[in-house]
Amino acid sequence: MEVPDAAALAAIDFDDGTSYRRASETSFSLSEVADHTNLQRHALHNAQEAVVLAKKRVQAFDAQVALERKTNHALQLAKSQAHVRDDEEEQTEPERAPLVDC
Repeated sequence: MEVPDAAALAAIDFDDGTSYRRASETSFSLSEVADHTNLQRHALHNAQEAVVLAKKRVQAFDAQVALERKTNHALQLAKSQAHVRDDEEEQTEPERAPLVDC
């Protein structure tokens, strides 16, 4: 079924005056068929809007998780490099004589 644009959808007539039919009755008027088709088109349009919104939410979530992962990785790298520098400074500093003459 082709998906119409939201502006092209006809308004749903909730009070069209027709009564409900039993399942055994098979004859429908053209207006009842058109109403049913219109309902299907509205349902299809609403479902597709929900899918688009869900995809946008998933993309936003994925972007946030990727950003947090990169931030955590950068923090871990910075911490490990800070420990390496501290270790290097301790090893490379020669013992110095006191500056005060006694």
